[in-house]
Amino acid sequence: MNILMAVYSNILNISDNVEVEPQFSLFRIDDANENVELAMKANGGKPVIDQEEVIRMGGFGTIQMRLSRS
Repeated sequence: MNILMAVYSNILNISDNVEVEPQFSLFRIDDANENVELAMKANGGKPVIDQEEVIRMGGFGTIQMRLSRS
C-alpha cells in the first residue's frame, strides 16, 4: 500500500496524511463436489448424471466410447 500511496500521491496531489484501508472481496473456489451434492439433494438423492457423462468429465473413454459405438 505504501508504494501505491507514493506513486499516486504525486499524481493526484494528495497530502501525506491520507490513510488507506484495503478492501478485499471474498473468493470462493468452485467446488465440483459441492455442486454435485447440491444437485443430488435437489434431485431427491438420485444420480444427476449417468456413468457415460462421468467418464467424459474425467477425460477418459471418449475414444473408447466412439469405437464401441461403431
